[in-house]
Amino acid sequence: IPASIRPKVLNINGDIPRRERLRQYVNTPTIICATPDAWNHDLAASKGNNWGLIATLLKIKLVVVDEMHLYNGSFGAHFALLNKRMQLKIEMLGGKLEDIRYIFASATIGNPNVVCQMISNRNQDNLKIINSSGAKSYGKKFVCLRNSQISTQHAAMCLSQLVELGVTTICFTVSRAQSKAIAKLAANILKKKGKNDLAASISAFYGAMKPTQRTKIINGIHSGEIKGIISTSALEAGIDISNIDAAIVCKYPGTNLSARQQMGRAGRHGKGLIIFIPSHYSLIDTYYSNNPDLLFTDNAEIVSFNQSYRPILSKHIIACCSESKPTSTLLEKYFGKAAPEIVNELLEKETLIPSFNKRIDANPNLGYVHINIKMRGADGNIDYVNKNSGEEFETSSSAIAIREVYPGAIYPSQNI
Repeated sequence: IPASIRPKVLNINGDIPRRERLRQYVNTPTIICATPDAWNHDLAASKGNNWGLIATLLKIKLVVVDEMHLYNGSFGAHFALLNKRMQLKIEMLGGKLEDIRYIFASATIGNPNVVCQMISNRNQDNLKIINSSGAKSYGKKFVCLRNSQISTQHAAMCLSQLVELGVTTICFTVSRAQSKAIAKLAANILKKKGKNDLAASISAFYGAMKPTQRTKIINGIHSGEIKGIISTSALEAGIDISNIDAAIVCKYPGTNLSARQQMGRAGRHGKGLIIFIPSHYSLIDTYYSNNPDLLFTDNAEIVSFNQSYRPILSKHIIACCSESKPTSTLLEKYFGKAAPEIVNELLEKETLIPSFNKRIDANPNLGYVHINIKMRGADGNIDYVNKNSGEEFETSSSAIAIREVYPGAIYPSQNI
């Protein structure tokens, strides 16, 4: 595209320092690729004199929400409220909300019309559901194995054989511990055959990895350096890895929605192979091993969340008051009938304070209130550090860390 009309793309995610992100708004980007977590923090800067960010907000005409089925539970509630904060801010800046259009995309969701309305804060008058795909489709072969008492070992065997045959394969697991175990087993199988180069082409992947590690692995898949990848649900969606030939689903992931996302990773640019390895110890695995066609025909699960849940709603109202100083009327308009009562309680506690022209502000003594919003419901992350090298090699929530890295624990990592 010629430079004179080339879109200016701004990438907003947690891997890019916030100060660096905010400086890039000076050029008023044409396209913003944002994670909800980072967008929450960038909205906080709209209360200052970041005119580039303010100009960007006023120019928004299209909001695309990809993988909408992921916005479930507390994550969905946080995201819907985040969008309302953005809409309120745009209205207070004098923007025209009626000019903004929303596009939602998902291959697997049972109630798209409901989720679209809740997140977009719009009614269904102008809602159009497109329920047929125009994407080019390739044939896929589906293989369902017998119930396995050693599904981890069988997954490693399948993976190593496919890699040996030159088939780029992704194996999905239900936990990162299982991902590491399959990666180690598959690599050992290939090493015993004297194929160390192929053993080195196998890697585990999970969300707890540091960004540099994840990027290196994904680049390795694209370049062909990595032939076998073992992943938790972290690679179900949101990352473009279209050159996967085969997908192994090791144990039923818990929902048809996840199962179809995982199976859909195979054969995007050619014929694909899907292998389902049901666990002998799971009744639902047994059910689907006896009725494997239902993995493709059963209805996808519905997505549900409660954006009026007071602990979540209160945090977004505080953040909204900090970034926009709205009136109580606007707060009720965007956050519903529960808002006035919450606002009155927060005013009594002096968490919120009156401002000019009947507006409401967050108490400046609270500090940076946006940090209290955990979009994905996490209660804080713990970094894992190799004490010999000082390197931070993984991260996890404190709830997982308590179970996995207590004193005396043996913690496996593919990089150590």
